[in-house]
Amino acid sequence: MAKSEDRVVSVDEVRAAWFRHDAGEPEWICAQARHMGVEPDAVDVFGRPAFTPAAIAKWSAKRDVLARAAGDHEAAWAQAQRDSKAWQARRTAAVRDAQEAESRKPGKRGGADFAVGTLSQGPEDYARVRAAGRHAGEQFERANPRPRINGNTLLPLVYLDDESEEGSLVARAVGAVRGPKVTDADREVAAVEVL
Repeated sequence: MAKSEDRVVSVDEVRAAWFRHDAGEPEWICAQARHMGVEPDAVDVFGRPAFTPAAIAKWSAKRDVLARAAGDHEAAWAQAQRDSKAWQARRTAAVRDAQEAESRKPGKRGGADFAVGTLSQGPEDYARVRAAGRHAGEQFERANPRPRINGNTLLPLVYLDDESEEGSLVARAVGAVRGPKVTDADREVAAVEVL
């Protein structure tokens, strides 16, 4: 406990400086201090718990560290969200570009211009276009790992089934050699969408 002639900071002064005026009873303020590792180490003139300037300085320093950490986390979270949106936009552009390039190749019934919405392809050509887009998406996910925050990602993989392939140069090379593969699901969807 502090000596009687030392300056002490009452619980009411702490409440007025750091908390809302209706923040709680003195016991609640003392509990907040204990939670931060600071004990009320003095008494005021009325015999109520109080804090010495050293205790207030320690408490203040801990509050500042927590506030800084919270601000850093918010900034990191906002950056991760921006990075995720940009990554997703780049993946979508890669898929779209591959589909447009494939759709311009001559097929059984001519070409298609997806930019203006006209389609003059048959189901097989349309399935080939879908497969090219899926392959581009797979290759993008292999070449560009998703943005992460604290080791976690905000986005799911859409085109890859195996997360171990994400960011893998070997998987990317194998995918490039293998090329796009038209599946039965592509043919079924193409038949329904074209008809």
